[in-house]
Amino acid sequence: MPLLFDDNKLFSIQLKDARKNMNLTQAKCAEYLNISTTFYKELERNACEKLVNTLPKEMQQGIAPFVLTEEESVEYKLMKAADRLSAYVKCLEEIRSGNSEFSKA
Repeated sequence: MPLLFDDNKLFSIQLKDARKNMNLTQAKCAEYLNISTTFYKELERNACEKLVNTLPKEMQQGIAPFVLTEEESVEYKLMKAADRLSAYVKCLEEIRSGNSEFSKA
């Protein structure tokens, strides 16, 4: 039974994060899926494009260079660092609110 992803944001996050959590490169993931690396990269890129397209038009141009870029680029690394910092701040806020579930994060 195929998985259905109604939410483009959820799909793009799950696709890339699942690969990263398993410490897989795009090439290795493509190999496991028995598809070409080029095709796998297209899957990730298409998912990211759909995510960008969900933003208001006036935001898309400013955000796209950080989302639609190669993982080795400075823009991508800045975006990932900002994302981690944002997640860290969210965890601190949850802990201060008494939500101990975030203390492990």
